[in-house]
Order: sequence, then C-alpha cells, then structure tokens
Amino acid sequence: MDGKTLFILSLLVIILVIILTILIILYNSEESIPSSKFSFLPKPDYELSKDTTLDAIYNVHRQKNATMNTLISFCKAYPESYIAIYNDGGDPTIAHMLEKLISKDNIKNTIMYEYDTENLNVFFPKERKQDAIKWIKRFTRNLQKLKNRWTLILEDDVYVKRRIKTKPNASIYGGKFISKTNNLKTKDEVYLSNKMSKFIRKKREKYCSGKSSEEMCSFTLNRDSRYGSSACGGIIIDREFWLKKYDEKLISEWIYEIYEFEPIIHNDILISTIYLCFGGNVLPNPEYFEVYWDPSNWNDDKYAIIHNFKKYYV
Repeated sequence: MDGKTLFILSLLVIILVIILTILIILYNSEESIPSSKFSFLPKPDYELSKDTTLDAIYNVHRQKNATMNTLISFCKAYPESYIAIYNDGGDPTIAHMLEKLISKDNIKNTIMYEYDTENLNVFFPKERKQDAIKWIKRFTRNLQKLKNRWTLILEDDVYVKRRIKTKPNASIYGGKFISKTNNLKTKDEVYLSNKMSKFIRKKREKYCSGKSSEEMCSFTLNRDSRYGSSACGGIIIDREFWLKKYDEKLISEWIYEIYEFEPIIHNDILISTIYLCFGGNVLPNPEYFEVYWDPSNWNDDKYAIIHNFKKYYV
C-alpha cells in the first residue's frame, strides 16, 4: 500500500470518528432532555414567563362587597404590585373599607385611590362624547401612577385565582378570543363593526411603522376583515405602549370622528380602538376565562383570571 492510499484511508477514519463522536453527543443530549425527542411537534403558542409582575387599574362604583373580594384576590396573587383605583362618583365609603382591608388583611400593595364626584359611566352615547374624552383622560392619568409595564384591568366581576404563567405578548392580552384556542364557539360580538374596522385600518396606515400592520393583527381579523375588541375586565394591557403613544388632542379628534358612524361607544371598545389605531394588537391569554363560556369549568387549574364572576354582587 503506497503512502498516498494510506493517507486517504487515515483521513477517512478520522472523519468517521468525528461523525460518530457528534452522533454520540447528540444522542446523549436527547436522553438528558426528553422533550427534544418530540422536536417534530409545533412550538407552544405562548412563552412561559419567569414571573411577570402585573400592576392593576380599577374603576369602582357601588359594589362594595365585590370590590373588596376582587382586590383581595389580586393582592394575594400579586402582593408587590401597584394598584390605581378611581371611584367615579360611587359609594364614598369604599375609601374607608379600603383602609380596613389594608390593615386587617396585612396587604402590602401600593394602593392609590381617588374619588371623582362626576360619574362618567362606561357607555357613551353620541350626546356624551365629551364624557368619553374625559374617561380616557382619567384612565390615562391613573395608568401614569403605576410602575410596571403590564397592567391588569380589574372590574367588580374579576377574580384572580393565581399569578399568570404565560408571558404577555400583545398590547391587549386576553379576552374573548380565547374561545378560538379553547375549542369554544367564537362570539361575533367581540368583533368591531365594519365601519370601525375601516376607520382603524386608515389610522394604522398613517400612524404605524415597521412590522406589517395587518400581520400583527392577523389573529384578530375575522373573515370580513373586522378587528377584534378585547379590553374588558381581566385583560392585561401594555401600559408603556399606551403612555408612549397617548396624544390627548389626536385621540379627542378620533372620538369625534367615530361618532360620525357609531351612535354609542363602550369603554372596552374605546380602549381597543385606540390601541389598534396606534398599531397595537390583540392576542388571547390561555389563562383567561369567561364564566358564561362554561359556568361549571371556571375553577379549572389552567385558568388564572376569571371574568364575569358575579358571586359577590348585591
């Protein structure tokens, strides 16, 4: 055997040893991480959070018993969080109940409370468009008091069972769109009207940049290209996005425009519309549940935030 042939054979042996070594390493790594054996499965839709802290914003009125129970549930889950509460002309004794709650239950949260004698409500017919503008200003003012990026919208029918395990990944995270991922029938009322959707699309074209506007909202667009609305109680919103984009004059102009084709606006729809107009998106939270979807299933361990929980209403 000449020297050239010997060299080629030696080289082939070395290459073979290297390949075998790599294969052994890969095999051992698969044994140490069982989940890697199932790499052919689709990746999870939701990224697990290392532990996302949520602040809370809460518009209260007269349901004192429900208010206290909602607060207790949130404070137990998030004892380090900031909470901005505003009472819109409701029962003034809620302030005293808050003081007792804090001392009795040893609550450590930073709670900021304000009382406004003007009851703006949350439904705004055309003749009360100024109230819609005032409500958004008040909502923004209270968001400014908070500290963390992600903010939970509390209402008297929200029950927080535990901390969320998933990481919020949208401007509006959660709501009725979970029905799509939970094999439940999607309610059409979660979609904005055709006229509102056209209005939003126009604003997104003007005020959005970067990633495709429609791509960001692909989950929330239905077959008629209507945007989803999802800013009710139990929803997690991106506070930093809102405060960065907020423009009082511009939003006031938008509200006047909206009333040219909508006779009445609900605060849920108003919040959703503003986020969407500025290029935000809406995605479902798999840990969010509406009681009316299945009243017997709300206590399932996979759900952290429950909406339409009216056990403490009087």
